[in-house]
Amino acid sequence: MQLRRQRLGCSLLNEFCGCLLYTDDILLITHTVHAMQMMLRLYDKFANDFDIKFNCGKSVAVHTGKRLKEKCVPLQVDNKYILYVTELKYLGVHVCAGQLLKFSVEHIRSKFYKVFTLDLRLRTLK
Repeated sequence: MQLRRQRLGCSLLNEFCGCLLYTDDILLITHTVHAMQMMLRLYDKFANDFDIKFNCGKSVAVHTGKRLKEKCVPLQVDNKYILYVTELKYLGVHVCAGQLLKFSVEHIRSKFYKVFTLDLRLRTLK
């Protein structure tokens, strides 16, 4: 609710989306680095209020958009810097940096074909 009230986040298909949550995995989505740092400060405050620790070692950021090649200011959570990466994995789906936000499931398809090919080889050996 605080994200919506403070207008932090973005709209996806005309619906507000500031974060995606699934059990203990959180994906924050916003349109500027400044807004992302503001979101991270809100999460820091939430963590302090409810005695929760975020694992900064597992936290990363992906930068997308027209200024992809430009260096971004560092983001911080709990006074620790977050690493910028070109790809991250969220719930088995790879989120890729690019001029547009991209999602990839190619690794899943690749694993399927490897298992399928191995199964076919094993069946032909019988």
